[in-house]
Amino acid sequence: MNAETLALGHAEPRIPKVVLRAVASLAVLLAIAVLAAQIEPYLNRPIETVRIEGHFQHLTAVQLAAAADVGSGEHLFDADLVAVRTRVEALPWVAGARVMRVWPDALAISVREREPVARWGDDGLLDRDGNPFRPSSSDLDVALPQLAGPDDRADEVLDTYKRLSAALSSGPFALAGLTLDERGEWTATTRSKVVLRLGQDDPLAQIALIQGAVTDSLAQQMDAVAYVDLRYPNGFAVGWVNGKDIEHCATKAGSAGGSPFCGRLSASVSGGASAPVPATHGGSR
Repeated sequence: MNAETLALGHAEPRIPKVVLRAVASLAVLLAIAVLAAQIEPYLNRPIETVRIEGHFQHLTAVQLAAAADVGSGEHLFDADLVAVRTRVEALPWVAGARVMRVWPDALAISVREREPVARWGDDGLLDRDGNPFRPSSSDLDVALPQLAGPDDRADEVLDTYKRLSAALSSGPFALAGLTLDERGEWTATTRSKVVLRLGQDDPLAQIALIQGAVTDSLAQQMDAVAYVDLRYPNGFAVGWVNGKDIEHCATKAGSAGGSPFCGRLSASVSGGASAPVPATHGGSR
């Protein structure tokens, strides 16, 4: 018993398996860290090239690379891609950008240029998505339709113009521009410089009146028309180029065809519906 007890007392201590596994895992991690430190300079190399991708009319690769502002000696995996994209998208003509790392030593920047569809106010343009932007004055295209309004309603102005323009394109009131002012008043301008005062309600609701009674009354004398005021519940008013006479043309609710009754207004129209003075000329001058 004494010998056996003595033998048991001198048994070698055993390390728990969990400890052995932890030590082995630590050793592997240390080995990986050492290896990563040794190969990191070969993987995270300095950026040598900035590739610009896209189709441009108003932008240049040199301009975009300068905006990206990738620092000399900046390493590929240290570059802040979000910051690079933000700087590029700050250019007025950039609609959107995507930035990617291309190993071993390049950044690829894919850029989508804005496509202007209208002038916006005095100093801006509107892209096809209804977003206003303000490039340099030399980039403003005077051949585009002239739109204006609050920036936060630009897409609404563009959509309304498209629908009005499509409806009136084949008649004497083909549009050249549309404005929404701060009071919510819509005003359109035709290619022949006639102003259409459309009021605060949905301007699309005026299409039938313009294509019907207004066109029937004025198509043969468009050169003499300065504006047509459609802000009347029972018709419209006409202002002539000579600036002296204003006529109000009353239409009967539900009537179809035929010329409206027109008479000379006793006073200038500022938005209300003044009563016309009976006339015998039927609206012609």
